[in-house]
Amino acid sequence: MVRTACAKSCRRQTGIGMNPNGQRADVTMCQNHRPARRMHRAGDKRIVRALPPLFPLLRTTTRVVFLDDDVRYLQMLSIAIPERFAASLYSAGVEAANDLQASLAHLARERSGLAGIAADGEKSVVLALRYLHDPSRFFIAGVLGCDYAMPDEAGTAFCAKHAISGLRRILLTGSADTEVAVGAFNEGAIELYMPKQASNPLEKLIVNVDSQMLRSAAERGAVLAAAIPPQTQSLLEDRQLEPALTRFIEKLGVVEYVFLGRPLGLIAVDKNGSVLWIQLEDEPSLRGLVEILTESGWNREEIDLVRDRKAAVDVEVASQLPGHEPRIEPLQQLCAAPYLGAAVFALDALPDALAPAQHRSWRIENAGARLK
Repeated sequence: MVRTACAKSCRRQTGIGMNPNGQRADVTMCQNHRPARRMHRAGDKRIVRALPPLFPLLRTTTRVVFLDDDVRYLQMLSIAIPERFAASLYSAGVEAANDLQASLAHLARERSGLAGIAADGEKSVVLALRYLHDPSRFFIAGVLGCDYAMPDEAGTAFCAKHAISGLRRILLTGSADTEVAVGAFNEGAIELYMPKQASNPLEKLIVNVDSQMLRSAAERGAVLAAAIPPQTQSLLEDRQLEPALTRFIEKLGVVEYVFLGRPLGLIAVDKNGSVLWIQLEDEPSLRGLVEILTESGWNREEIDLVRDRKAAVDVEVASQLPGHEPRIEPLQQLCAAPYLGAAVFALDALPDALAPAQHRSWRIENAGARLK
């Protein structure tokens, strides 16, 4: 995303986002000055919408639900879409509605778990591991892809009835349905629309589902922000930091994570199912870590490595995990000004009650989805 200065001269960041049909759209005001939603017309390429946090506080594996009465289209989807979407495909609205209704219980369970993580810094590591141990998150419907021209109920009406926090709704339209899709977007019934007849429609659909999956997790994980200190929130909003942190976790092969404010970092799972603690350190936290190590009697060489931004020690994580001894690992700079560094610790030999549930798609590059 390209970032520029706010038109209101407040020096906050703006950028180039996406309008509901996947086109680029200029955003000329920061989040403090621009409205959450602006009405627009079909064919109007300019649209202003509220953006999610630059770095999402949650990433998980959820499902996508497709509803289309064209069985041949569903069969094509079942072959073409990646296994990581864990797709459920329906040709009848009542079956899709039942699926989304069942997802609500899993969403409520997740919401309770994430709120507990944010509320209890002294147990946040264990609570985050318990959250990842629970396979309930895999049954959450994060994205709905719905055809507009359904025989019993228009796709716009179906989407409007399922306005669920954390569910991102994509309306699949014909070439003549653009005005209807724009109206549905302006009324808040959908988050995105795309024509089936577009060039490379499946490729664009996959890109859009990927994007909406991330936004679903960002919405659901917003509760975690309550535990993040204000100075850290400012860091996470820095336009240089977000891509650096994203690249860092992608290099590690991270497929899921929970962002913690106390201690500061991410409990993450990679594609092999290994659990990682990605410890983040800014200037204040490094000074605090040096004090803890000094009071705990660590040797001078190791303390100097921490002071010089060359290493970090997972003392706070070790204090929450019985049997886990604090270790020292190299600290990599992610951002110079303001400073933020990251160190990676493998959380080996976790008890079964804290071992993360693994999704089968993590080890599969491409396979068929289920057709119901």
